[in-house]
Amino acid sequence: MVDRAITRLTSLAISSARFSYFAAGYSLACWYSQVPAVRERLGLNDLELGCALTIAPLTTLISTFLYGRLSSDAHKGRRLSISLVLLSTFVLGIGLADSKPWLFISLVLLGISNCAVQIESNSRAHLVEDVSRKSFSLSCHGFYSVGVAVAGVLATIIPGNNAGPPMLLFSPGLVVLVGLGIFRIQPIQEAASREAAEASWSERTVRLSRGLPIVLLPGLGMVLLALESTVNGWHSALALENDPGADWPGIIFAAYGTGSLLIRFTGDFVRRKYGLLTTFVVMFPVSFSCFAIYLMTHSVLVLVVFFFLLGVALGIAYPDALRLASLREGSGSNREISTVIKFGTLGVVLSNPAIGLTSEFIGVGGAFLVLNIVALVAAGPVAVKLVSSAKEMAFGTRRESAGRINR
Repeated sequence: MVDRAITRLTSLAISSARFSYFAAGYSLACWYSQVPAVRERLGLNDLELGCALTIAPLTTLISTFLYGRLSSDAHKGRRLSISLVLLSTFVLGIGLADSKPWLFISLVLLGISNCAVQIESNSRAHLVEDVSRKSFSLSCHGFYSVGVAVAGVLATIIPGNNAGPPMLLFSPGLVVLVGLGIFRIQPIQEAASREAAEASWSERTVRLSRGLPIVLLPGLGMVLLALESTVNGWHSALALENDPGADWPGIIFAAYGTGSLLIRFTGDFVRRKYGLLTTFVVMFPVSFSCFAIYLMTHSVLVLVVFFFLLGVALGIAYPDALRLASLREGSGSNREISTVIKFGTLGVVLSNPAIGLTSEFIGVGGAFLVLNIVALVAAGPVAVKLVSSAKEMAFGTRRESAGRINR
């Protein structure tokens, strides 16, 4: 009976972690899907729209500088529940905004709540994974993508209402309240969670988390999210650069999303078998080679393959960086994770203006190439450390075997 109760609690904790990701992705995607309707209803010009789209990520970035230091170990489950409720509430606030100041204030509050949701949901998923000894946290990121996809589908079904609040922006609050009622986010005993984490991961992964330079994970997070943001915002421009009349942008983005979802729902097995960041270290050079072929041939089919491979390479890279950060820090601490999120958000904020400025001189393809080279350089130290950790383990195993033989 006790084992059955523990299994039930573990299953509920895993389901609640997955729900938190789904709710976050759904809430944010509802807002982004309704940007044109909000713009038309409030009469935003291009400059005001640019400011509106920058406010939330910039506020999230600023919030991460403080959140990891101000948050304590107490009431972590309650903080995640409250953050999800606030996130959906501020999405509704955007929908109800009847003036530009109200919209901008709602976006500031949305950015703050998004910061809290990111840090708390990632920390909780890693903690549940450590305590339960079950690999599932990457599927949480898959559920985030599912939330985005569901919001996108509903945005095409639910009719727009330019004269009043977009109806879709009322739904995140309902989803969150129903979900919290079903998947109750219960507190988890965090004592010895660090020991549980290290015991549940291979020695190679623990060596990697301790051996990476302290600045590498935040820098890698910044590059990874900058690349993801560039794909989201500039894939159409890249596809149309050499063939303006083509209908490829949707297919290209679908290929990227397919690759990302594929690895996110299989990545828990992959990362357990081969280690954290191994997929990125192996697949990103392959996708980079494919992009180099595209630049030489300008074949759109090659570009589709590149985006699929890039989706596989990036699909779990950022979650892996967050997981390594959680292994580096003590029980219950959020500082390492919030630092990686902070620099990742900085990459999102800087990526679009940087790509726009660079493309003025060398084109969108050249700007993509520069960013891919930066990411390839960032993968180098990780690859070196992965190989050295494997060699250290192999040497240690041989020495232990030799010792047993001598005895």
